[in-house]
Amino acid sequence: MDLLEHWKNRIFPNLRELTYMGDENSELDGDSDIAILVGCFPHLEGIGLSGNSSGQHISRWRNLRRLDLQLCWYLNTQCFEEICQNLRLQTLSIQWHRAEEDAYVRAICTLKELQELELDIVHLSTENTSKLLRLPKLSKLRLHHFEELDDLLSDIGNQRGQDVVAAAFSDNIWMRPSNILAKFQSLRCLTLVDDEGCCAIDFRTTIINCFPLLEQLHLENSRIWLNAHGIWEVALACPRLRDFSLSNQILYDEFFVFCESTMKRALDQRTEPLRMHFYKTGKEDLIAKHFRHPNLKICFNPTNNLFSQLTAESVELEFLPQES
Repeated sequence: MDLLEHWKNRIFPNLRELTYMGDENSELDGDSDIAILVGCFPHLEGIGLSGNSSGQHISRWRNLRRLDLQLCWYLNTQCFEEICQNLRLQTLSIQWHRAEEDAYVRAICTLKELQELELDIVHLSTENTSKLLRLPKLSKLRLHHFEELDDLLSDIGNQRGQDVVAAAFSDNIWMRPSNILAKFQSLRCLTLVDDEGCCAIDFRTTIINCFPLLEQLHLENSRIWLNAHGIWEVALACPRLRDFSLSNQILYDEFFVFCESTMKRALDQRTEPLRMHFYKTGKEDLIAKHFRHPNLKICFNPTNNLFSQLTAESVELEFLPQES
């Protein structure tokens, strides 16, 4: 706060993005620092806040489109309602106490431009889930892990499962029952991050039965198979699969001890080549040596589907736009 006081009369008109970590242990007014930030950075388009802010002054940032309030534990419901009424937010990250759920959902539902919503919560009723899923431009929903997550995913699957075309799981797909995953049979793209637990499930059967239309499979720091045989089993069972990536995972020599006939069968049946991306695996030479076929395209560049910032045990769902 003392540092901010020195900036009080200065203006930085060109700054568009800011992260401000307030002092949660301070006994000072938690909103006075926000008032200074509004004066110093009047044209912000995105901000992440933490500290003792109640939410006052935030709505004065009229250009704000991206707002992260997950770490604002003292947010006032009335202030949040004012934020939603006055700003045309496109991205929002938020948490609330269970008793505040109805008021927060009601406020969020006024954000007709909202495209991305991230929730760190302990409960969401079926009725309120339905209200949020009716947001006209909502395309991405990120959910942190909580005890009732399966119930919420079931509600989403029942209401808009046919519209979910992409999903990312951070170290938790193995926790999800197959009957929940099967509600998302329109899924085209699946990303797994930091997941070592997939060996606890029959991954091949899960993919085939739950996601029959899968076109992309991305594994980031996720050790699912002891060797590449598992990849070719999935490719054989998923003829629509066209992109596979494996990144940020060191491979060992035993990974390349696999049945080449399975690879050949999986690739021979294809009408279009399978694209495989390997990034930061440490075994580019063995990949180039063992993964060879006319229907296979190998590259060693990162894809656009890196989810390293996905919070542990969280889930991200991507929706088709709703028909107007």
